Amino acid sequence: MIYRKEHQGQAALDKIKEEAGKDAKVEWVPCDMGSLSQVRETASHLVRKEERLDPLILSSSINTNQYSKTSDGIDRHFQVNWVGQFDLCNLL
Repeated sequence: MIYRKEHQGQAALDKIKEEAGKDAKVEWVPCDMGSLSQVRETASHLVRKEERLDPLILSSSINTNQYSKTSDGIDRHFQVNWVGQFDLCNLL
């Protein structure tokens, strides 16, 4: 499970383990989809660590009415909602 913010990732992880049992094989991995270098580092980490991933659900998104660019020079809304997830999926 990938979350940018630790408190949200940990809260989601706690809820999953509460409902599925403490032995559920789920972990939180930090990653900001607004940074393609973080996306690539995260994908590399997961490829090294996991033999396979079942399932892959891509659902990160932001909703903003202000235009801004990421450090990669891409519209933040487009990168977080589409490019980062596309890159992660292809790298995995």
